[in-house]
Amino acid sequence: MPISFVETMRGWLRGADGPEIPVSFELVAVNRRRGRFDVRGLVSAPPLAYEAPARGTLDLGLGSLAYHLEFEGRDGTKLHLDATKHPTVLAPLRSMTRMQAEIHDGAGGLVASGEMRFALRDLPAFLATWLPGARHAHHHLDSRRRGAERRALTGPDEGEASGLEGSDRTARGTAT
Repeated sequence: MPISFVETMRGWLRGADGPEIPVSFELVAVNRRRGRFDVRGLVSAPPLAYEAPARGTLDLGLGSLAYHLEFEGRDGTKLHLDATKHPTVLAPLRSMTRMQAEIHDGAGGLVASGEMRFALRDLPAFLATWLPGARHAHHHLDSRRRGAERRALTGPDEGEASGLEGSDRTARGTAT
């Protein structure tokens, strides 16, 4: 059975037009070959995207963990989120819980950039997803992702919230 886990990152990006936007992703990562994980999950970056299904890779290299995600914006444009952690023994907690992130459009133009963080309050749930047989979080996220894909095809349900669930500024100061 391949190694897999579920990870959540949140943060704030400054749009190319100026305003700050909240951003988050929740991903299932599955190791496919040495140093490369396939990832799938949900990305939110209102007003660009709300729980948009995402796919991509997590590449583990010497001195970096690079996330490359593709998703579709609310207006149907192709978007890419690229983010990189640079682990260091001099600051292991900070370097593994913070990363610079950028969202680009399909043509490569910068849409937004800033910092995303792993909240330490998420650490127990994150570690639990690494346990053999602990697949509830994987299945729950896959179910939510499939629901988002259905909504993208059929349109939102009447009365559905159009905001980012849980998008408060607490993500800004949760990691130390």
